[in-house]
Amino acid sequence: MLLCLTPNAYAGSGTLCPSKVLDSGTLTGVYKGSQCGDMCYGAFQLDSGESVFMIADPDQLDRELGEEGNRVSVNYDVQQFWNVYGEECSRMEVYKSGYVIEPHSEENASAQDSLLSAEYAQCMEKSGGVTVEMKDCLTAEDERIEALLNTTYQQTMQAMNERQKTLLRDSQRAWLKYREGSCDTMMSVLEGTSASLITTSWRLEMTARRVSWLTEIFDNI
Repeated sequence: MLLCLTPNAYAGSGTLCPSKVLDSGTLTGVYKGSQCGDMCYGAFQLDSGESVFMIADPDQLDRELGEEGNRVSVNYDVQQFWNVYGEECSRMEVYKSGYVIEPHSEENASAQDSLLSAEYAQCMEKSGGVTVEMKDCLTAEDERIEALLNTTYQQTMQAMNERQKTLLRDSQRAWLKYREGSCDTMMSVLEGTSASLITTSWRLEMTARRVSWLTEIFDNI
């Protein structure tokens, strides 16, 4: 299918980790593009803001889902397989099929997209899908958005009364813990050179959403 398991590797692991579909499902969200390392993944953002990644063929994604930013419906399987890269039994969502519900438009662009720099978009375009260069782009943008997060947080704190400051401080600490725990979990599940790329991309989007939220709070004080 999408996983190139060698006959010998599979034979050695088939007894303990047979390849099989454990569950199936459907999700609705925004298509965020694909990335390839040892495996290729499609990225989707749910209405809740959660990011979902699933093994997928980039060519199939292009045919069925079109450009990034389209609102889509996706069918997937939860598949068990022997991961030859990590040499362990793994479970992950595998893309089956999908279609566009609503085409992307500037009016429907998400708040976090507007917070990502033009330099980042240009850097990713010039990377040509090369892992090392994509990682450099992501790292630079992650540092920039992290600085923006800190600035926006401090600005919002300064505009608040004491009770509001306590609430926001507690909220920010809990969110930082949630972000780091989520990234650690994702890194532990994903394998190969693409794990770092996907995790950093997810962290980037999550931080941008937090900046957007803080900005909205500040605007309403």
